[in-house]
Amino acid sequence: MMRCPHDQAELHGVAAACHYGLPLRLDQCPECGGIWFDESELFRARQGEAARLEALDQARLARPTAAARRDLACPRDGTRLQRFTDRHFPSEVILERCPACRGLWLNRGHFRDYQRYREKKFTAVIESAGDLKFSEELKRLAAEHRQGNSTETMRKLGEFLSTPMGPGEAPSAEAERAVNTFMSILMTLLRVAVLRG
Repeated sequence: MMRCPHDQAELHGVAAACHYGLPLRLDQCPECGGIWFDESELFRARQGEAARLEALDQARLARPTAAARRDLACPRDGTRLQRFTDRHFPSEVILERCPACRGLWLNRGHFRDYQRYREKKFTAVIESAGDLKFSEELKRLAAEHRQGNSTETMRKLGEFLSTPMGPGEAPSAEAERAVNTFMSILMTLLRVAVLRG
């Protein structure tokens, strides 16, 4: 039986959608609304799942709360959780990480805040693209990504970014900044994957 690190209530399994079309089972506290993510589950959860999960009880899950205790134990193995910080994560999202199993604990509202932050970053990349053709292609790829076809989207994005341009078709400065921002986000995700590995 898994227990909430915050209040020791028994965690309940909740179904969530995954980017890859597979089901994802998360563990949520019925008392405080916190969610346990096994290794990589936070990054695999489809955009919008936080709003759906937290809509189960609006009164309880309406706003984020900070952990009252600092000696939180991993619900999987009892290891003391450690505060996880990364400059690429929003400072308002508090992540507690198990150094043994690499799972993550998010207090109520922080999963929603994380997904909002991720959506803003992704939207900012698209909106910063000044070149209309470039912007439209990124929007199309973003729409495909939101529909859950991540593998195909990454393949198409790779093709798009590696397509040679003809003479006189140099990208605008805004388009180059958008690509650089997008690549920074992609490198961050890859770095997180390496840290988890």
